[in-house]
Order: sequence, then C-alpha cells, then structure tokens
Amino acid sequence: MGTVLNVLKLQCPRCRKGKLFKYKNYLGWKNILTMYDDCKNCNLHYEIENGFWWGTGYINYLLSVLLSVITCLIWHFTIGFSVNDNSIFIWLFVNAVFIIALQPWIMRIGRSLYLHFFVGKDSSL
Repeated sequence: MGTVLNVLKLQCPRCRKGKLFKYKNYLGWKNILTMYDDCKNCNLHYEIENGFWWGTGYINYLLSVLLSVITCLIWHFTIGFSVNDNSIFIWLFVNAVFIIALQPWIMRIGRSLYLHFFVGKDSSL
C-alpha cells in the first residue's frame, strides 16, 4: 500500500520523500511534465537512460482505458445503456471530456508509476 501511495503522491521511489515534479499546478500545460533531474533528498537521477520516458505512453494509455472501463461500468449500473436512446453516445462524450480533463494527472501518475516500476526502494541506481 505504501508504494501505491507514493506513486499517487508523486514522490521519489527510492527515499519516498523527494518530489518528482517541480510544479504542483496541473493547468500550466507548459510545465505539466517538468521534473527535477535528481531527487533533492537522495540524489537519485530520475531519467535512467536517454529516451526512458517513452514507455510512459503505454502506461498513460493503460490508465486511460482503465478509467474508461470504470466509467462505463458506473454508467451501466446507474443510468444503463439502451438501444432505444442515445445513451452510448452520451457516455462516449462524457467519458471523452472526463479523460481529457484528467490527462495532466494521468500523465504525471504514468511517469511516477513507470519510475517506481524500474527503481525500487532499496535500489542503488
């Protein structure tokens, strides 16, 4: 549970105290993914190799699909889908707006999750 909490808090995977991102503001599109080069607490270099962050695209896609499945299930059990109305199209629109609104958060969580996957708490990287 501690690792999941640290992923969500966007903290260093080694010391679990340092911050990954320089800015807290999710709305500044210019600075959404601006990260520190190294952890201020334990000096862990976040970019393990050149092109390391390319893999986060797959994590972001997985998180977006997971959120879409969750919203689909919630919609199905609360409102329901029917062939007699356009509820599927309404859900698609609501889900698209929801995923786009959460995209900055999804991208940051994706980077944090990806880094936590490769760097353990006791890692010597």
